[in-house]
Amino acid sequence: MQIDIGELKEIRIQPSVWSSAKDKLRVQEVTFFLEFDKIGTTYFTLSKADAKAMIKRLNSILDKEENIIKKGENKMEKKLTKRLALKICMELWQWLSQHTSISSGSAKVKWPGWKKYFEGGVSDVENECPCCEYAKRMSGEYSIAAGDIACDYCPMKSLWGDDCTDDDSAYNEWWYNSKSRTSHKKYATEIYLAAKKAYEREMNRG
Repeated sequence: MQIDIGELKEIRIQPSVWSSAKDKLRVQEVTFFLEFDKIGTTYFTLSKADAKAMIKRLNSILDKEENIIKKGENKMEKKLTKRLALKICMELWQWLSQHTSISSGSAKVKWPGWKKYFEGGVSDVENECPCCEYAKRMSGEYSIAAGDIACDYCPMKSLWGDDCTDDDSAYNEWWYNSKSRTSHKKYATEIYLAAKKAYEREMNRG
């Protein structure tokens, strides 16, 4: 399919076929909806692997630095790179490791750094996570649930495995299973150190 950028108005992407694995829904196929000025809307469906390649191709065609799905005017949103997402993640989890008296259910929301990076504060950030927000923008999805195609773009994926809600992930332990300040600090520190390592690796790439 050849894309006339001058006529392309909008691209929407949505998971269209799901399968169940380990009691979690996994995306198997993805449908692309393309709206043009003259011919209207057309769509096509790809496998998850082919969809990832198509999203990468579309990002390259339209603008490597801009979200192809939501071209908003919010300048802060357009600047969220992988490196910046990791920097924010590192700062967030360092703060969480030092504020273990706050319950995990509300801890991320209370981080004072959101406004520094996002014009609308934490309400602009998917799942109260800069890496989820980055993955959402890179994939073109409107929101993220565990196992979505967007999870493949998570800058912290090497720490989680399939996704951050896996039973044995540090995030799952921090969110669901930590019952004391000691365990909260342990898992928050683990995530902070992983984000710091990933951020430093990105910085070294120049």
